[in-house]
Amino acid sequence: MGLVDNFLSTFGYHKFNNSDIQFFHWGGDSQHAPITFDFERSGDLARAYEECSSVSTIIGKLSSAMANGKWWLVDGADNDVKSQNRSVFQLFSNPNPLQTWTEFIIQAETYRLLYGEVFFIFGIPIGFSAKDATSICVISPRNIEIEYTGKMYLQHDINDIVKSYILNINGNRKEIDKSCILHVRDVYQNLNFSPYDIRGKSRLASLAYEVRNSVLANEAVYTLNKDRGAQGILTNKKTDDGGSVPLTKGEKDNLQRGWSSYGLKERQKKVIITDANLGWIPITYNVQELMLFDGIKLNKEQISDAFNFPFELLANSKGATFTNGDTATKRLYQDAVIPFSKIYSEKFTHFMGLDKENKQFIIDFSEVEYLKEAKKEEAEALRSHNAANQIAYQNGAITINEWRSSIGMDEIPDGDRYYIKQEGNE
Repeated sequence: MGLVDNFLSTFGYHKFNNSDIQFFHWGGDSQHAPITFDFERSGDLARAYEECSSVSTIIGKLSSAMANGKWWLVDGADNDVKSQNRSVFQLFSNPNPLQTWTEFIIQAETYRLLYGEVFFIFGIPIGFSAKDATSICVISPRNIEIEYTGKMYLQHDINDIVKSYILNINGNRKEIDKSCILHVRDVYQNLNFSPYDIRGKSRLASLAYEVRNSVLANEAVYTLNKDRGAQGILTNKKTDDGGSVPLTKGEKDNLQRGWSSYGLKERQKKVIITDANLGWIPITYNVQELMLFDGIKLNKEQISDAFNFPFELLANSKGATFTNGDTATKRLYQDAVIPFSKIYSEKFTHFMGLDKENKQFIIDFSEVEYLKEAKKEEAEALRSHNAANQIAYQNGAITINEWRSSIGMDEIPDGDRYYIKQEGNE
């Protein structure tokens, strides 16, 4: 380790070696304890959202994307039955006095993605069911406690597993009727799953180091911008007959205070004037060698992967094109948003008892501009495929049912026949 590395280490920099990747890791001010995250604690999950821009940005984009879905209620034949269930959709248009449905969904998704679970409290009048609720509120998992019956397996109802839900706000605990609570977990698996734990698990659980490194690297960039990092060492050159004369503590303190007023910023002094006999040992290094931005990018990629979020959609200009962004947005919906939207629709359908009426919610994203283009491409491909099948059928190469099967349609009776040329059907 050279002079520069030795000096930087006293300020919290530590060089990382990971295969071909090298970058300095900012460990924080040596006067303070290093930043850590324990994602078994909900408070640290909230800190990650507040302090790590990558976490808050990814969760924000995913939540907004989920809010683009349009909710429908259909019967077993996929017919729209919204008009027959106006009270349900009245609730959806105004879920509670403080939120629109879009705000409601964004808040729910934010909690689900950050904490690995989200709770909904339905305001249900006495003697009515969930589909008759007059309000729905999103509740942070930090405010919900679950008391268990101690039973899990071979049960057929959630009431056999959950003894009670407790709403805890600032120490004020209130039991909530189980019929009013809907619990939705993320797909990230809780490996502590047991008869005493049905809670969700945050996707950040395995990313404590990546989140910490992102926060610390951004802090290091800020420090370099603010103070320009360690620049050099002022040394005392004063001597007498006995040799060098050390600076007194007061002289050192005065010199340190004065030094802070000099620098490259607009209102800082550019020339040091002092009666002290000082020497200067410059500390120069290439900021590029710190590779802070390489470390930040690597951590962003790992956090993105955990949330199935296309990294190209973050602020990353290198190699970014309109086509890349278009493809990445389609992947965002295909891999992250639409799969979980199905869980929401299933959970709400069952909780509101609509499955007993042979009805179900579906969440439709076909109006999203990027997906409209994909639908258009699908239609063009189907048209071309049908044209090819028509030629094959009219030349006796395939049957009607083979044609239908190739485009995903069910076979029909008497469909295993080949085209027969007759006069007038050329």
